[in-house]
Amino acid sequence: MYCRPGEKPAESWAQLRKQLREFTLNTQRQLEQERTKLLSENEVLKEQLRESQDYIDSHLARYGGWGITGLH
Repeated sequence: MYCRPGEKPAESWAQLRKQLREFTLNTQRQLEQERTKLLSENEVLKEQLRESQDYIDSHLARYGGWGITGLH
């Protein structure tokens, strides 16, 4: 391992461990924030899908299914 002039190997390892710990904590924080955001977006999209399915179901029921097979 490379040591700066006047730096002892133990100090160098301590600095490396500190940097690694900071990197790990920052990365974990970022990933947790992204996970929270994605979970929230997922809930919104699931609700939108339910509403869309309900809308389609209620409007298709009005027409009794006639003409639907001709849409393929």
